[in-house]
Amino acid sequence: MEDTVTTSDGDTPPASENSDSNPTTTGNAKGRGRPSVQQQIPGSSADYDYYDDESDDDDDDEYASFNEYDRFGQEWGIIDLRMLPKRGTPECPAAPWAAVLEVKCRDVPRLMREGFFWSAENVLREEGHMSWETRPEWTALGCRYKRTWILADRPNHEARRWVGRLEVVSPLLELLPDFQVLNLSRENVYAAAATNALQQWIYNFDYRFPRHNYNCIYGNKPLKGWWPWPTEEGSYNTAFPDVDAGELFPHPPVTWSRFQGRELGGWYQQPTSCVIQ
Repeated sequence: MEDTVTTSDGDTPPASENSDSNPTTTGNAKGRGRPSVQQQIPGSSADYDYYDDESDDDDDDEYASFNEYDRFGQEWGIIDLRMLPKRGTPECPAAPWAAVLEVKCRDVPRLMREGFFWSAENVLREEGHMSWETRPEWTALGCRYKRTWILADRPNHEARRWVGRLEVVSPLLELLPDFQVLNLSRENVYAAAATNALQQWIYNFDYRFPRHNYNCIYGNKPLKGWWPWPTEEGSYNTAFPDVDAGELFPHPPVTWSRFQGRELGGWYQQPTSCVIQ
């Protein structure tokens, strides 16, 4: 589905400044590299905006469990899941939202073999919080409010295989206090990516660009849990139809919108409404 990348006004955006054939990583004082904010995933049109290391360092107290791998020098892989409301769900006409789940884990291939599962039971409730400030790209899209949950593989166990940070943003503050994590499902996931401990891309999925989906570890082997693709049905498990993404959200269409030198997939540029028939 990715032959031409367009903005909401129909123009083709300029090439990303960091879209060269050898994407770089951003190092930190701890000696580990992470994908840069604008690093392009090989074989994909997507620029995944991973959180840079400086932002993690600034809020160590806020994300204590999420940053535990940093503190102890743990080399980790990353799983990144991006979610939107399912088409036709009751909450969508009332207020749009978008969610990003970033997971740090010790062994991504193991979570492929055994399945990546999580639920509201994995939430560390003491570490959840609200924010009236979001990253600049979210603010530019009108999503000024954010709620954060911290998750862990085994909340009461020291030997955790993964820790996660779920962030839900919305233009309406009143949506977030009652937002229920338990209502999220794999059908909400429209895009996902994963890297190994060496920060090498090993997995990519975007329902809009099926020709660019790949799993470098297990190929087309069906994955269980929250992995959106492949499934036993041989396709992907998502509620979004295989049509032009612009049909899903009319203000504006879900396309790659460029602003402030970055590309983000599927986020609302002016999310004032989300009326879907």
